[in-house]
Amino acid sequence: MLNEKELEQLRNIPITDILGLRNTGRRRNVVCPFHGDTNPSMVIYPDTNSYYCFGCSRSGQGAIDFVLESGCSFKEAMEELKNI
Repeated sequence: MLNEKELEQLRNIPITDILGLRNTGRRRNVVCPFHGDTNPSMVIYPDTNSYYCFGCSRSGQGAIDFVLESGCSFKEAMEELKNI
């Protein structure tokens, strides 16, 4: 089980790291990984470490929310984030 310090570290992982993006600029437009998207409809806001998709309306803040959107369990999400 994770302690509070480990959980906080995982919460603070930049979403741009999960997607393999450089953390540049005030926002990044990307192809949404959560629906059959062909054009960039998701916006990543590095300043607030949050995201919003204009195609499927999924949104959240932090790496944990982002990974949980893929449908995995909380435990699976923590394991995935530990490997980043």
